[in-house]
Amino acid sequence: MTTTSEVIWCGPQENAVRDVAPWYLDPSLWSERLAQIGDPVVRRHVKDLVIDGYTVIRNAIPHQFCREAITAFEGFASRNAHHLDPARDEHGHYPRLINLHMAIPELLGVYLRNPIALAVQDAFFGSASSLFTSLYFERGSAQSTHRDSPLFCTVPENYYLGVWTALEDADEMNGALRVNRRGHLLDRIDVEEMRREIYPDLADLPGTDGPLWNRYQARVAAMCAEEGLRSESVPVRTGDTILWHPELPHAGGEIFDYARTRHSLVCHVTPVGVPVYHYEKFFNPRAAVPGDAAWGFLAYEGRGFVRHDAIDVGHKQLLPLSALS
Repeated sequence: MTTTSEVIWCGPQENAVRDVAPWYLDPSLWSERLAQIGDPVVRRHVKDLVIDGYTVIRNAIPHQFCREAITAFEGFASRNAHHLDPARDEHGHYPRLINLHMAIPELLGVYLRNPIALAVQDAFFGSASSLFTSLYFERGSAQSTHRDSPLFCTVPENYYLGVWTALEDADEMNGALRVNRRGHLLDRIDVEEMRREIYPDLADLPGTDGPLWNRYQARVAAMCAEEGLRSESVPVRTGDTILWHPELPHAGGEIFDYARTRHSLVCHVTPVGVPVYHYEKFFNPRAAVPGDAAWGFLAYEGRGFVRHDAIDVGHKQLLPLSALS
């Protein structure tokens, strides 16, 4: 980012939507709320989100921003090879890198210099969005069908969006995103009953858990199959942005060409001050938890983002920002 603006420390913020139920969960409100969105382009994308569960903004950011982001990443990786290279896979690619935007300003710029995507987020939430966490991918995730909601359980529930920007073309060969269109409209799953089957005692419920995650996501996939909601590939070009509903089942497409990269940035966004919990709240909805986020926020040109002091390499190694070049 080339600007004279400064990053401002704002500290913890009050939950901007603490007592407001998400309008997009109530179909009876859709027509009225969509009509209130003045910009027809923004309205169309928000409509896609509430009806289909995702939307694609073509040419959301200039190709130049994408090239600058990849070049900045490659420079960062070279300078910090002694930290990062041991994590490379057999194809020479890095695993997902969490919150890398805190170390590479050009990645924060991918989020901040995406005006239509930001306007869609604000209209969807009915409040200004903020960047909670990010994932940087050098190649496709090839992740199976899943919902993000167990790991992004907000208060109030479902104040979350996934915002995925392609820094390179993504297609059938290098692992385009896949979605189960309208899978966000499936009947609710009794997550408390599911939790009791594995953890009868709430004291044993961890913040994250493989068996419980797998059981929940298997049920989501089964419900999609029962309703005939097939997984569809969403090929995109460099600079396109995909936003998805918090309850949308989605996946990373299978990778057939491992020689190709698929640089991309996923931003997990919420309204300002919204707390985000994991299994301890998602699988125990009646749990009493604070209604305001405990973490501090930074602001850049009026847009908030959560302060993180480290990046995470593949969810396995925390690297403090102070230790990175």
